[in-house]
Amino acid sequence: MTRIINIAGNNGSGKTALALNLGIALTNKGKDVLLFDGNIYSPDIANYSDISPSIFLNEFLEGEKNIEETILFHPTGMKIIPSMGEEEYNLEKHKKINQALLSLIGKAEIILVDSFSHSPPLFSVVDNADETIFITNQPNQKPYINPRIGDEIS
Repeated sequence: MTRIINIAGNNGSGKTALALNLGIALTNKGKDVLLFDGNIYSPDIANYSDISPSIFLNEFLEGEKNIEETILFHPTGMKIIPSMGEEEYNLEKHKKINQALLSLIGKAEIILVDSFSHSPPLFSVVDNADETIFITNQPNQKPYINPRIGDEIS
């Protein structure tokens, strides 16, 4: 059974760093993990994970690819669906993000969603998730980002 874990919070709160590190840790523990970059307005999974994707979630959102074609592999073996930044708000794309999540059930044991913040469609992602982790931070405090991300987590 697939478990969907949504990671949400303010911009700059550390959602991406948590999602990537948690995904790597779970993968290293033998779990089949898919990291889904659902933050189409400021996506960072590709940058943080040090991969150079040639395909993105956006191609699924535009109807150019099926969702399975957008799955890439991190050096740890974790599956990743990266995103490219979108400039304009598009409710239809948000609906497709939720459709994609539901269609990925059975493709991994755990789907970690690096989610967007402050958007009404966030609630539909929350509704599809089995669990949601809300990240908060102090005002003006920057999250710690491990410069050696991808190394084994103890």
